[in-house]
Amino acid sequence: LPAPQLPPPAPAAPTLLTQPAQPARPVQQEPPPMGRLMQGILAKQKAAAEEAAARRAAAAAPPAPPTPPPRPTPQPSPVLPVQSRRQAPPRQAPIQAPPPPPRRPPPAPAKEKASGLGDALPPPRPAEREGLAAVDTSLRVASSALERQAYSFAGAAFKATIPKLLRQLPTGTPVNSSVAVRSRIEAAVSYGVVCSILQEIKELQLAAPAGAAAFQARHDLGERWACLLRLSKAPQHTVQLSLQAMASYFHFVKPVGGWSAARQLAQVLLERCERFLAEDERAQVEYVLQATSHGAVARGANNGAFACGACPSCRAPLDALGKRCDTCGAEFAVDFRDHRLCDARASDVCTLCAAVFCRRGNSALASAHERLRRGGLAQPV
Repeated sequence: LPAPQLPPPAPAAPTLLTQPAQPARPVQQEPPPMGRLMQGILAKQKAAAEEAAARRAAAAAPPAPPTPPPRPTPQPSPVLPVQSRRQAPPRQAPIQAPPPPPRRPPPAPAKEKASGLGDALPPPRPAEREGLAAVDTSLRVASSALERQAYSFAGAAFKATIPKLLRQLPTGTPVNSSVAVRSRIEAAVSYGVVCSILQEIKELQLAAPAGAAAFQARHDLGERWACLLRLSKAPQHTVQLSLQAMASYFHFVKPVGGWSAARQLAQVLLERCERFLAEDERAQVEYVLQATSHGAVARGANNGAFACGACPSCRAPLDALGKRCDTCGAEFAVDFRDHRLCDARASDVCTLCAAVFCRRGNSALASAHERLRRGGLAQPV
C-alpha cells in the first residue's frame, strides 16, 4: 500500500537570529538639568528678544491711518423704576455748597483827612531845623506806634524825646524858649500820658466783662476815657480815640450809665467831625445814636456810680466832654500823675510842658511843685 502523504510543514517563526537587522534609532540626549534661576534668566532673555523683534517690526511697518472717532449713539432717557416698599431708596445727589457771596466793595474813605501830630506842630525856625529833625522823626515813629495800639512802646518813644528837646532850650531862659521847641515838649509829655491811660484802658477792658471786680472795672474804665478825652491831641487822634471811647461806653460801661456818654460822643462826631469819618465809621456812629435814643432803660442804671466820674469838688455827675461843672463851677483838668480828673483851681501847671498836678495835703510837696512851676521845669511823668 502506498504510504500516506503528510501535510507540508508550517513555516517557522522568525527569531532574533533569522530576523533581518533594522537600522538603529538615534538616541536622544537629554539636556543637562538646570536650576530654576537659570530657567528664569533664559525666559527673560527670550521675552526681551521677542519684544525687541516686535518693536523693530512695528518701526519698519508703515503708520496706520488714524481711525475716525466713533459717533455718539443717542441713549434713551432712563426710566425710573417704581419704588416698592422693599426696594432701597435711590441715592440722592450730593448737596452742593452755596456759591460764595459777592465781595463787598471797600468802604468809602473819609471826605477829608484830619491833620496828624506832625502837621499840627508849628514848623521850626531855620536855626532849629537841624536839631529838631531827629526829634520830629522820633515823634512820627511814636505816633505810628500809637495808631497800631502799641501803647507801651509809643509811650516810651514819646518820653525819650523829652531829653532831646531840653537840649534845644536856651541856657538860663527856659520860659522864653522857641515856640516850636515848647510845643514839641508839651506834645511829648501829653502823649506820654495818653499812652499810659490807653494801656490802663486796655487792661480794664479785659477785666470788665466778668469777675467780682467787674463793676468797679467798668466805673474806672469810664473815668479813664473821660480823662483821655480832655487831654490835648492832634485832630486825627482826637477822632480816632473818640470813636474808641464811644464804642467802649456803648459796650463795656453800659451797666453804669455808659450809653448816655456814648450818645453824646456820637452826636459830637456827626456834628463836628463828619467829614473826617469813613463810610463804615459813619455807619457805626449812626447805629450808636439810634440805639441809645429810645427810652431810659437803654442808658443803663448807675447804682450810685457815674459813667464819666464825679466832680472833684462837689461830686456831681459829669458828662463825657464838659469842661466845667454846672453845679459848683469847677474847671476840670487831668492830673498827669494819678490819671484822675481834678479841679484846675487846686492844681499846679508847669509853665514849660503844661503838665497838671493836683495839690495834695502835704504842704511840703505842694510847695515843691510850686517852686518847680515857677522855675519852668518839666515834671517827671
